[in-house]
Amino acid sequence: MRVLHLVSKGGIGGVECLCTYIAKYSDDENIFYFLWGGGENAEKIIKLGKTVYVRNLHKSKRKEEYRFLKEVCIARQVECVVIHGLSPMMFIFSMNLKKQINNLKLFDYLHSNSEDCFGGLKGIIRKAIFYKIQPSFNGCIAISKSVAESFAKYYDRNKIHVIYNAVDLGKFHLEKPRTERKKNITLVYIGRLEPYKGVDVLIKAITKLSEPVKLIIVGDGSSRKRLEKMAEKLKINICFMGTQTNVQEWLKQADIFVHPAVWQEGFGITLIESMAMGVPCIAFCRGAIPEIISDEKNGFLVENVTPNALAKKIMLCMNIIKTSPEKWNEICASASISVKKYDAKKYVKELSKYISSN
Repeated sequence: MRVLHLVSKGGIGGVECLCTYIAKYSDDENIFYFLWGGGENAEKIIKLGKTVYVRNLHKSKRKEEYRFLKEVCIARQVECVVIHGLSPMMFIFSMNLKKQINNLKLFDYLHSNSEDCFGGLKGIIRKAIFYKIQPSFNGCIAISKSVAESFAKYYDRNKIHVIYNAVDLGKFHLEKPRTERKKNITLVYIGRLEPYKGVDVLIKAITKLSEPVKLIIVGDGSSRKRLEKMAEKLKINICFMGTQTNVQEWLKQADIFVHPAVWQEGFGITLIESMAMGVPCIAFCRGAIPEIISDEKNGFLVENVTPNALAKKIMLCMNIIKTSPEKWNEICASASISVKKYDAKKYVKELSKYISSN
């Protein structure tokens, strides 16, 4: 099947990461159309020899952009368009394509919970357009049960198919038992530095620990300067590494991975990447996180979204590492084993099967 994936940008992120897995492992003829610029993952897909269009859509050029997109679909004989997200412009473009190209299939890929998508003025616009376009969908794909349930009041739940996010087990895997422990515990966070990711909560939690730790923060975003000032003022050991491509190398340094997202997290690819490498995760019990982590079995859940609650869970982990290394290694191994169901190769097969059969 010839499938066009309509994506906002080709940089670093969960959506873009999934696109690289589709490009790498899918047997379908996939075309990737990035509306607002390229980036690291777009370049990866290009290196794989796949068809990629990197565009820079401007408000004044919407009609021209749509005509170009339509020409691509016709020239490439596209049979299916997958909208990755809830962008109003993507919806409008796709709805017009559906009207003008015979037998074109249309799927919306839901990457976030509805409450995070439909809040504020922009969210109201997204919701209105979503209602208008949904009769055109052949189906919706949700990255977790949490996301699927959150959209049930806006779209027929029976038509929302859950396909969990994926991890490339060829790249992320437990190389050897994590028996050797350093004197000082190292915590790692990898992700965007935005308010909803809760990194400020993590930094505040560090100040409440009974002993010092090293915290490595990998990623960038609008909150970086504010977080750096906070860390400097609190005089705690935090390394801000910015955007990095060698995620595996940073995870190898981690004793514990902390994912302090305070929003209704749709899934969290960095969670399963760290777990695949045998690094247990601590995360707030929000959104889809309980679908991935079983508390004190393959990771750790924090019920209350507060620095104090997070600090207590970090100290629990530190205590297990130092006093019960065998138990800790069991949790590490369980983390690695439990994410095998998210294998990227299985993911692309399930996605292709769903699209072709609907």
